[in-house]
Amino acid sequence: MAKQPSTSKSQQTNPHMAEIVWRDGVPVAHDYDDPCYSLAGGLEESRFVFLEGANTFELASSRDKFVIGETGFGTGLNFLATWQEWRDRQLRGRLIFVSTEAHPMAISDMEKAHGAFPEIQDLAQELRSALPPSNSGFHTRSFDDGKVTLLLLIGDAESMFAQLVGSIDAWFLDGFAPAKNPQMWTDGLFQQIARLSKTGSTLATFTAAGFVRRGLTEVGFHMVKTPGFARKRERLVGEFDSATSTGSSPEHLWAARPKSIEGKKVGIIGGGIAGAALSHELKKRNYNPIVISAHQPAGCSDIPAAIMAPRFVLENSAERAFFANAFAFSAYEAFQKGAFSSTEGVLYPAKSDQDKVRQKRIEKTYAWDKNWLELEEDGLHLPKGGTVDAAKWIAELIKDTPILKVGAAKIVRLANAWQVLDEDGKEIADFDQIVVAAGAQSPSILRASKLDYTSGQHSFPEVRFVGGQIEIVESASLRAIDPRTLCYGNYVSASVMNSGKQVRSIGATFDKIDNLQKFSTSSDASRCTILADFNEQFDVNVRDEDHIKSWSGVRSTTPDHLPYVGPIPQWRDLARSCAPMAQDAKKGPTHSSATEAGLYLLTGLGSKGFQYGPVLANYLAALIAGDPLPLSADMIAKLHPGRGLVRHIVRQKRK
Repeated sequence: MAKQPSTSKSQQTNPHMAEIVWRDGVPVAHDYDDPCYSLAGGLEESRFVFLEGANTFELASSRDKFVIGETGFGTGLNFLATWQEWRDRQLRGRLIFVSTEAHPMAISDMEKAHGAFPEIQDLAQELRSALPPSNSGFHTRSFDDGKVTLLLLIGDAESMFAQLVGSIDAWFLDGFAPAKNPQMWTDGLFQQIARLSKTGSTLATFTAAGFVRRGLTEVGFHMVKTPGFARKRERLVGEFDSATSTGSSPEHLWAARPKSIEGKKVGIIGGGIAGAALSHELKKRNYNPIVISAHQPAGCSDIPAAIMAPRFVLENSAERAFFANAFAFSAYEAFQKGAFSSTEGVLYPAKSDQDKVRQKRIEKTYAWDKNWLELEEDGLHLPKGGTVDAAKWIAELIKDTPILKVGAAKIVRLANAWQVLDEDGKEIADFDQIVVAAGAQSPSILRASKLDYTSGQHSFPEVRFVGGQIEIVESASLRAIDPRTLCYGNYVSASVMNSGKQVRSIGATFDKIDNLQKFSTSSDASRCTILADFNEQFDVNVRDEDHIKSWSGVRSTTPDHLPYVGPIPQWRDLARSCAPMAQDAKKGPTHSSATEAGLYLLTGLGSKGFQYGPVLANYLAALIAGDPLPLSADMIAKLHPGRGLVRHIVRQKRK
C-alpha cells in the first residue's frame, strides 16, 4: 500500500492502520484515493502484471529457493496469487516472499477484500490467521510445512529494505500510483532495490511512469514498456544487470554475514526450546539436524508451563520491535503445535493507579488490534498470549530429529568438519556445522574448545547465571482467581496437565549465581517468599496439601539481557579489526572479521526462552541456509555473540 511519512529512517513508531473505504466492492485507501487492486480484477492483475511480468515461474521452476521482493503488501493478493500458483505447479523449491507495508490493513477489511476471490479462500483464511499485530519491524510466517515463507516488513519500504540482509530474485513494485503517492517511488528506494538485486533479477510493475523507468535504469535495471492490464495502456518490466548507484549495506562490518557452508549435517548441542526450535527450522530448509543432549527428550521439559507474555518497552527502539515480534512469532508457533493451555490469554492486573497509567500508555504506544491487546477493568489483557505446555511443544518440535543422548563437552575443528567430544574426550560425531545451544553449559563448552576470548578480567561472550524457582499447585486450589495466565511481577500460569494432574505454576525467583557448580536446588525459603507474594496479590492461601512440588533451574543471561545468536567470531581477528575503535569509535572496524566457519551460538535467553528461542532459531536457520535474514541489520548486531568484545574495545577509550 503506501509509504508512511517519517522523520527517521532508522526507527519507526508503530504505523497507523490503513483507512479503507469501499467502492463497488473494491477497497480504496482513503489517504491516497486509490484502489488497493484493479477494478477489473485483483487476482488477474497480480498474475498478469507481476507473476508473468517478472517471469516468475520460468525462473523459479529450476531453483531450490526463489525469493520475491514486493513493495506494498496491502490485501496480500500478490502473495496469495503466488502461493496458489506455487501449489498448483507443484514447484520443488522453497518460496520466500518479502513484502513491505507501511499501513497494515485491518483483518476485517482484508477478509472483506478476500471475499471477492473464492478460489483463494482457504489460503486467504490461513494467511489472515497468521498475521501479526501492527508492530513495526520484521515478521516471519511459514506455510505448507515451510515450503512457503512470508517475511512481512511493517514500515515504509525504503527504511525496511535498508535494514534487510539478503538478495532478491524477482521484484513486484506495487503500491499506489506514483501520482497519488510519489514517496513510494523514490531514488532511495530504487537504490535499495538495486543493492538487494543480483545479475538477472527481474522486476515488474503496473506503472509506466517516466521517472520510475529512468530511476530504475539509473540503478542498473534494463527497463522496457510492455502492454498493461485492463485500462492501463503500458507497464514496465526489467532485468538487473549491474548497479551504478546503490544503497550502502546495512550490515555492521564486524557483524557481517559469513559465507554459507554447503554441508547439510548440523549438530545442535542442547535439547531445550532453542535447540528443538532450531532443529524444526532447519528441517524446513532441507537440512539434517541432529540434537546432542544428555537431558532428552528436552532439557527443560520438566517445567510444566511456560508463559507467553511480551516484555513491554515504551521507548521507541529496535529492542521494542524485537520483543513484541518475538512474542507474536512464538505465540503463533505454539498455537500451530497445539501447545497452548485451553484457557487462553494473559492478564496483567493493575495493582495501583500508577499501573493503570502505564497500561494506558502501553495500549496507546503499541496500538494493537483488540485481538492482540485491550484494556479491561481489571488490567491489560492479551488474548493471544497465555500458558504453553513446555514439554508438549518441545516434543512436537523435535519429534522427527535424531537425538544423541550424551553430554557434549568439547568441539574440535577438523579439516572439513567439526567434531564433538564427550567429557572423556571420546568422539560423539562429526558434523558439517555445529550450533552451541546448551544454555548454562554453553560457556564451558566454548572454553574447553578454546573458542572464547579473554581480555583483562572479561571472557567473551560473557554469560551470567540466574537461578529460578517455581511452585506447582493443584489447579482446583486456585478456583477463586482468574483461570487465565496472570502476570503481576511474578506470575500464575493457566492450568496444564502434568503427571496426570491439572496444575498451575506460581513463580518465579531470580537468584544470582556466582558459581554454577555450587547451585543448590529449590529451597523452603524461596517457596515461602513466592507463596507469600501470591497471597498478598490475590488473598489466597495455598495449603500444604495443595502444594505438589517446587521446581528450580538455572537461566543463562547476558550483561545487556539480550540473547546471543549468530556466528562465533575468530576472537583475535575481531579484536584486531576493531582495535582502532579504542581511539575513535566512529572509525569502525578495519575489515570484516573472520568467523569460525560453520560454528554458531544460541544462548543467553534468560527467563524468556520460550519467546526468544523460536524466533532466534528461525533467524539462525535462515543465516545457515543463506535466506534473507528475518531480523533487521541493527538487531542482528545487537544480538551478535561478538558485541561484548566490541563494546569492551570502545570503552577502553574512556579509561
